[in-house]
Amino acid sequence: MNYRFGRWRIAPQARELWHDEQLQPVARRVFECLAYLIEHRERAVGRDELVAALWGRVDVADVLVSQLIARARRAIGDDAQAQRAIRTVPGFGYRWVMPIDDAAVAGGDGAPAAVPAEPAAFMLADDVSVATGSTVAASLRPRHRAVAVLAFTVLAVVVGAGWWFSVRREASPVPPPPTGAAVVLVLPFDVAATREQGWLRLGAMDLVAERLRAAQLPVPPSESVVAALHAHEDDDEARREQNAVAAFKPRLVVHGRVQPSSEGWRVELDALDDRGTSHRVSATRAQPTEAARQASGLLLAALGHRGSADEEGRGDPLDDRLQRVQAAILSNEYDLARELLEQSSPAEQNDPRLRFRSAQVEFHLGRIEQADTILRELLADPATLPFELRTNVLVSRGMLAMRRGDCAAAEPWYDAAVRLAEPDGKPLAQGNALAGRGLARACLRRFDDASNDLGLARARMAAAGDALGLARVDNYLGLLDADRRRLADALVDFRAAATTFERFGAVDAQRAVLNGQLEVQADLLQHADALASSERLWALRAQVGDPGQRLALAANRARALIDVGRLQAAAQVLAATADDLAAATQAGYGHYVHAQGARLAELSGDRARAVAEARLALAAWPKQPDEPLRERTAWLLVRAGANDLADGTVDDASPYAALVLATQARARNDAATAARQYERALAAAEQGGVPATVADAAIAYAGWLLERGDTRRAAEIGGRVARWADRDFACAELQVALYQALGREDLRVAALRQADALAGERQVRASLRDAALPPARS
Repeated sequence: MNYRFGRWRIAPQARELWHDEQLQPVARRVFECLAYLIEHRERAVGRDELVAALWGRVDVADVLVSQLIARARRAIGDDAQAQRAIRTVPGFGYRWVMPIDDAAVAGGDGAPAAVPAEPAAFMLADDVSVATGSTVAASLRPRHRAVAVLAFTVLAVVVGAGWWFSVRREASPVPPPPTGAAVVLVLPFDVAATREQGWLRLGAMDLVAERLRAAQLPVPPSESVVAALHAHEDDDEARREQNAVAAFKPRLVVHGRVQPSSEGWRVELDALDDRGTSHRVSATRAQPTEAARQASGLLLAALGHRGSADEEGRGDPLDDRLQRVQAAILSNEYDLARELLEQSSPAEQNDPRLRFRSAQVEFHLGRIEQADTILRELLADPATLPFELRTNVLVSRGMLAMRRGDCAAAEPWYDAAVRLAEPDGKPLAQGNALAGRGLARACLRRFDDASNDLGLARARMAAAGDALGLARVDNYLGLLDADRRRLADALVDFRAAATTFERFGAVDAQRAVLNGQLEVQADLLQHADALASSERLWALRAQVGDPGQRLALAANRARALIDVGRLQAAAQVLAATADDLAAATQAGYGHYVHAQGARLAELSGDRARAVAEARLALAAWPKQPDEPLRERTAWLLVRAGANDLADGTVDDASPYAALVLATQARARNDAATAARQYERALAAAEQGGVPATVADAAIAYAGWLLERGDTRRAAEIGGRVARWADRDFACAELQVALYQALGREDLRVAALRQADALAGERQVRASLRDAALPPARS
């Protein structure tokens, strides 16, 4: 059944798309999307139906569906504004609306048949997108959960990226060069060939980039370039290239072209520097990868780098297949990559480079154990592995251990990679190994060791000139600063990272940085800013396919709403998590939702529900050191009247351990113990320096002192949180109580107005409203 629409014809059985009389290269999934919508054009196709038909599963991130629709539209000259062929049905899915020529429906129309093509034929030249993550190790700290998604779902980036790591800049022994100091940006190639050679657009780009990188030029990883090009999916190709150049600020931009010739394949490279000087080279060889290698050598010579063009031109028989697999990985076409690997000969399948690519593909297809098995087998005889491949395998083993949440098991693998990479001069290999070990050590809370590793890693990554990589570095810098209680510094780093992520259109990375930013703002009692971050984060929820991640997102949204007193909105967010709570299989998510449910119930006066929600949260919460949110939930459970808090639920050194003991002593009228524990809680909180924790300790202590009539000491304690009374309701309410106890009616009235302004749906305690407020001035 062939279908003609306008100047286009699609033949689903032959898997061909024609424009006029020209056969068009098209990605496999893009083709299937067009065919499915056309064949069901009599109705709207729901999003879930389309996902099930094209991916064979339902847990596909919405961002991938949106990108697929954008590429399908572009393949037939449509776009999101015109929607001449594919119309979006809001809240449901999509529908084919372009008229079909009925005369052409029931058969062919004489167009020439296409030569059967291998799977790579269905890869459209610009069919690329940013990979999304789906899982996270449960044992990692809350602020790291979104970053872990990125870190553990980019195994294909092992060869050339140390994206997500960072450390304090002043800890770096080597001053990092400016991002664009001498960056060489290699863009996807123009391919003047048949559809089965569409893989060369990205494959040749990656090959040339790797050859230039091997000559110590700072060439960003291909994955980062792809992300920059597709930050704005609906832009034309020229605009996307402009976006990439703006993102990396390179000194040299390399454009490439591949075309068949009478002697085989011709590769042309045109390198334009920031002064307007152009270097043009070309090479012709029997195979396109051989031509690309020789052209790379010629370009290096033109740029003043030593090297033999003849040596660069001698290719490996496996080059074509390796580059096709890499092109498929860069395009997120993992099924296609697996097909290419399976088509290799038995001898090729034993090649360690091909086996490593196979491990990458297995990882991305969710077959973690299979990937680990391949990596273990590769390391059974490490002497047979080339240096760089051996480093990558070691780093990959560490990454898989981190993926399982076993930081202690990950460190030795990274350590071995660091020792292997240290003598090498390639900054990406060094940076990747150092960053992995630093991440493992940070996870183990060995911050000084992590700082040393990550300082060097940042310098190495900066030397590689990868703007997106440095943004991910800034993101992890923010996480590390937050863990070390450098909250103001953490916000600076998060904001810097967020700016770049938005420019690159890296949705998953934006979610990661906004999660960290929101939690730090909440710790700083910057509730209005945290709410703004949650609004931006909540706007991305439609692109989150994993139910566990949606739970974490909902918990942070509810937290921000509760902190500004929007209790009904918070209740609606939490109520909507029921399906995800039932569906989520990953540990480390639902307890965040229950923790916010307990807070909401306490504020609403429902003590029984507060106890029930707190117990649910604590029962599922992995025990880790220094986790204030869990410990704060345990204190809430005791405040709500529960007496069965298990030993060890709260670390003895935590301010909340002292608050639990003080609350229990207060309930049994043990004033001496209560006073001692409140003092201990306040001292520990102030030593930690987190405003939210200091406020918890000071408000509880001052309130108890006021009940006992110790107004002077209560005023001393309450004064410590007065600086936050203009933005935090609980701090403002304490000021009202203090001024009332001190008999300062004028100040009480002003403080009451301040508290009312921050209350939202909360109410200042009735006992603090004994005197009527005078009319406010207009």
